[in-house]
Amino acid sequence: MPKTTSISLSSNSEKSRRHYYYPTKHGRLIRNAKSGKYTPFRSGTFDEYRYYRVIDSSAYCDENGFVNWKNKEVNREPNILFYNSPEEYAAHMRKHIPQSDITNWYLKRNQLFPLKTD
Repeated sequence: MPKTTSISLSSNSEKSRRHYYYPTKHGRLIRNAKSGKYTPFRSGTFDEYRYYRVIDSSAYCDENGFVNWKNKEVNREPNILFYNSPEEYAAHMRKHIPQSDITNWYLKRNQLFPLKTD
């Protein structure tokens, strides 16, 4: 499980919540799932292939990326997560990605978005 940040809410009735990741809604600006920084590109467009995309359908987090408490309703919509690379995802979520998958992702991205050499 990745490191989380406790955030105090203004409501005294709720305890502080843990932010697990920053999801991106379809059609909105892509947000890095680890850092929360926005990119200039929108999800659902060709430019989303610049990023490593993961869909979390575990219902572990709500639609805003906060860990669900036991008494909260289950999130039935999957969260879309974008990372700068497969390695960033693997480090953040503590997952193993086969080297062949990583290589294939870089090959595809570099074919779609070749480096400009002027």
